[in-house]
Amino acid sequence: MPNEEGSDNDDRVKNPVEEVLGLIDEFDKAYLDGVALRTPDHTWAGLSKDYKQHCDAIRERSQMIVAKLREKDIEIDQLRGEELCRIEEIACLKRDINRELAQFRSVSEALNELRQADKEITAVAEERKAACEELEIKKCELFLREALGSRKRLFECSELQQRNVISAQSLQQGTPEYISLDANKEPLLEISSDNLIGFSSKQSNTRAQQNGNRDEGNKENEDGERGEQVSDDSEIMYE
Repeated sequence: MPNEEGSDNDDRVKNPVEEVLGLIDEFDKAYLDGVALRTPDHTWAGLSKDYKQHCDAIRERSQMIVAKLREKDIEIDQLRGEELCRIEEIACLKRDINRELAQFRSVSEALNELRQADKEITAVAEERKAACEELEIKKCELFLREALGSRKRLFECSELQQRNVISAQSLQQGTPEYISLDANKEPLLEISSDNLIGFSSKQSNTRAQQNGNRDEGNKENEDGERGEQVSDDSEIMYE
């Protein structure tokens, strides 16, 4: 039987069959010649006719088989062509898939870089926000310290003015008295009959100083009112 190899093997399928048929013809001829020599003429005529018909039938059958084999070879070639087309399509699809995967990887890497940049920007923003809050707190603290200092200075000026008034009244009355506004503080000055003489020489200067202190007190009161207004404004702003 011939091998089913394809269109390239048509000669391999055809040549052995033709060769076999040729050998059969030669054998038939030799055999028939030998038979003809040993057989009478009337018998030989019938045998040769039957044998020839039998050989013709075998030849036709062999040719039909060869034709079918050629058709199968053609179908196999077509299938191989389709297989090659499918293989090429699969290769194209693989290339497309690899290209899409490469693009996807590039997009993924870019997305990861953007996420990292976003994290860095967020961290910097948080640091700046914390720094701004810290600066705002320091600003408020400085503002409050300034307001408290202004109130403290105002209170000290008022306390000093009251002490001056009390000391002046004590000197005029001539009664010993401790000039102090706070029980926890040490007495600032003790006025008695012993030191009243010492103070008498200074009364004129004290009165002049009182007049000057009154002017300064009025000025300090104006400054104090301004300080209270600033401190009140600072408290409103802080709230």
